[in-house]
Amino acid sequence: MRSPAARSLAMPRRCATRPGRSSRATRHFDRSDLQNAKAQLQWVLESSPHEDFRDLARLRLAAVLLDEKQHDEALKLLDAPRGAAYEAHYAALRGDLLVAKKQVAEARAAYQVALEKSDRRDGAFRDSVRMRLEALGG
Repeated sequence: MRSPAARSLAMPRRCATRPGRSSRATRHFDRSDLQNAKAQLQWVLESSPHEDFRDLARLRLAAVLLDEKQHDEALKLLDAPRGAAYEAHYAALRGDLLVAKKQVAEARAAYQVALEKSDRRDGAFRDSVRMRLEALGG
């Protein structure tokens, strides 16, 4: 099973010839242009025929909403059904959102789920989740 980051690079051939909405959103996010990043990601959610693209866009949009301190809206996005490959990343972001809401016990539980659902070979991701969990005293 490939990680969501690796899967996001495996775009259909027709998307590889021109910048996709998801990569445009990343550029906007990197420039702190959150409004345009959100617009691009929302378009992917509403228009992409590919479930993986929608799952990834939902995850990225929730991260933008975290930056905008729209925690409840971001948590609602993370409640949507998604592919199994994304479970760990959704759980980790849920933990980040719950930390921001000062719901420490729930955040710990989300980080535990992220560790349980993550691929054992994805050491960097697992280490980052462990560090967040340890920062909460867990």
